[in-house]
Amino acid sequence: MNTSINFKGAEYASVDAMPPDVRAAYQAMLQDPDLMELYLLEQQEQANAGSAPLAPAWGGPRTAGGVPVPTQFDQVTSLGPAAEVFEHAGLKLLPNFGTPHVTALVRYRDGVAYQTGGKDVHTLLWDEVAVIQSDIISASHGSAARHEYTLTKNNGEKLILDDGLKDVGVALDSIKGNAFSRLAPPLAQRYQAGEALTFGPVTIQRQNGLQMDGKLYAWNTIQDIKVEYGRLKLTMRDGKKHETRVSVIPNVELLCQLIGLDTFDLRLGYS
Repeated sequence: MNTSINFKGAEYASVDAMPPDVRAAYQAMLQDPDLMELYLLEQQEQANAGSAPLAPAWGGPRTAGGVPVPTQFDQVTSLGPAAEVFEHAGLKLLPNFGTPHVTALVRYRDGVAYQTGGKDVHTLLWDEVAVIQSDIISASHGSAARHEYTLTKNNGEKLILDDGLKDVGVALDSIKGNAFSRLAPPLAQRYQAGEALTFGPVTIQRQNGLQMDGKLYAWNTIQDIKVEYGRLKLTMRDGKKHETRVSVIPNVELLCQLIGLDTFDLRLGYS
């Protein structure tokens, strides 16, 4: 039986084998209940460090490190571990004849898997997202907020995520973060190279300025730009103001990032 003593990161065959100063510290610890408790906790942590945590017995088959998912998502194995589940909000499903609406979604490491009312499960990689448009109505005068986000894939297919999905805003924060981190670098390169970049009714060019609804505003004529109450607003140096709805601007966060707006201050919701 091993009777060695581990103290302050070192192994000693016995108390007598300790250097005098270490022995004094060890004996003082034995006399202090608080120090003794801390020592025992450290010993337990060291003992546990080498053992792998056991997987929970519930939740069905899943990739190591993933959260449990609804049964229909068990078939998804190509996106890495599941990170978060977003269930249907319980609203009555109406017949869908246009752009499909997501009714259940799981966020994975490499993308999302979702259903749109039927039994089929579809997958979407982060780099397959080309455009995200946000149409948000803020809560006011007792009415609830409304959220609708339209995702456009590289192949042109569209998908709507709205309040039929629980915590849809949280889901979109993750989707935007992952998709935009892939879209931003090449856009920044094109912008710095002098290319005119179009975001729906808004076009920006580093040398010439910002064009909105067909009218060009040179950078040196603009005093301020902000996004508030769901509108991209220009304040000109001569006092005039111009604006357009952010709901019609694809990837508005990327547009703002390129021209130097703090994306944490964007107020996308309108009343």
